[in-house]
Amino acid sequence: GLRYVNILFDWNQDGVWSGDEWAVKNQVVEMAGNESSMISSNPFLAGTTTGGCWMRITLTRDPIHDSNWDGGGEFESGETEDYLINIAAKSDVWVKQSAPEHTLLGQVLTCFLEYGNQGKALAQGVRITQSIPCGLTYIPAVNDMLLTRDETGLIWDVGELYPGEKGFLEVSFRVEPWVDTNAAMMTTAIIDSNVPDVNLENNTAV
Repeated sequence: GLRYVNILFDWNQDGVWSGDEWAVKNQVVEMAGNESSMISSNPFLAGTTTGGCWMRITLTRDPIHDSNWDGGGEFESGETEDYLINIAAKSDVWVKQSAPEHTLLGQVLTCFLEYGNQGKALAQGVRITQSIPCGLTYIPAVNDMLLTRDETGLIWDVGELYPGEKGFLEVSFRVEPWVDTNAAMMTTAIIDSNVPDVNLENNTAV
């Protein structure tokens, strides 16, 4: 028959369930008698504090009407279970790019890339790619040990970035003499890693 699922998380880890810590409210589920069932909760916004967090799941026949429900109360039937879960820290890798607005034909254009990890977790498998628009020719640097190239542009295998760690790259291109003097040439730098990233909006720089 129909049951109601309510889930609380102690997001701020103060030992009390309150406010927006009531993450799933009276979600209706269909349960067969004397059988185990797997359910998927409605989506909810998680807290940002990492570490141990107590979660309470309550299954009842009737909905919970108390708007300030804190996980307590008596119910005619149902079940309540508590679990200690771990909210893992996430990395937040970012990249910025700067270059002169104007460069003469046949001259060298130098781009400066700054990157880092402002998250709380180690970022692994960090890679930075930079596109090369038509009209620019890459000038190899003396130390290109981290750099590889493919048909799309340049690739730096940075590896690991610890929380708070930063780095810099200086990349030079030659502006070909045949380029239209009014042409707007833009390179795009992208940073990514193989671990969860809390904010993808700062992973691209133009």
